[in-house]
Amino acid sequence: MVYSKSLISFRKSAALNPIEGIWNIIKQHLRRGLFNSEEEMKEVLQEGWGKITLKEIQERISIMLLRCSRLAKTGGRPIKGLKW
Repeated sequence: MVYSKSLISFRKSAALNPIEGIWNIIKQHLRRGLFNSEEEMKEVLQEGWGKITLKEIQERISIMLLRCSRLAKTGGRPIKGLKW
């Protein structure tokens, strides 16, 4: 199997890291100000994690090939949009 050097260099890219997509879902759910304590922050993050739906995960999976293509076109520079 032959791999493009550019694709190999993208393997550590945050643009293709699934957990980055998940964190963005959590951020969208939270859209909140400051926390009063570390414990409050933990509770809110756990609530946010619990609110992630299967549909949201599937949407991120469905655009992965498109993200790979866009990342290749940008030469590895950050990708804007695409739910990530």
